[in-house]
Amino acid sequence: AQGLLKQWTTSTALLADDKVGLDGMSLIEEAIRRVYGGETEAALGPLFEANDRPLQAGLDVAFEGADASLGGFVQDFRYNTSVFSAFKSHAEVGALEAALRDESGRLRSFRKYEQAVAPIIGKYSREWLRTEYNTAVRAADSARYYREALRTKRIFPHLEYVESLASNKREEHKAWVGTVLPIEHPWWDTHMPPSAW
Repeated sequence: AQGLLKQWTTSTALLADDKVGLDGMSLIEEAIRRVYGGETEAALGPLFEANDRPLQAGLDVAFEGADASLGGFVQDFRYNTSVFSAFKSHAEVGALEAALRDESGRLRSFRKYEQAVAPIIGKYSREWLRTEYNTAVRAADSARYYREALRTKRIFPHLEYVESLASNKREEHKAWVGTVLPIEHPWWDTHMPPSAW
């Protein structure tokens, strides 16, 4: 079971931009032991750290070299990201707790429990974390550029929707390419990249 759990978690070690590394294995193992030992609330800390640390490191990349005037905005962005991580960790603990018992309602052995939670850990710490990381970095980049554009809107009062670098561009997004509107036009409220996962 240990090998199966390791298979699911070690892929979180290197995230999409190859700049952020995290070995969340020890944090996840600690959370699993705590849930199995009946310390569900105590499992939230290590899971929060395993979920939040990579996202915050991604924000470090996105906000690197940001203008000092963005200070409060950056702090708010980081705080909101941590709130997301807290809710995710709470849901993850619930899923881990639900796996404590087998289909007959009997408490699983720890070994069987590790096997039962491996797919849960894989979903939260491998599949979803990579997407959440990418989304956080792209949203931070976009928000940063938008805030910086607002500061220079007297000189450059418009934004243009440009074609993305994605290999599989969505037809809906292609239709927006070339749209030029004032920076504070309401269209940007719903069309500012990132436009999808």
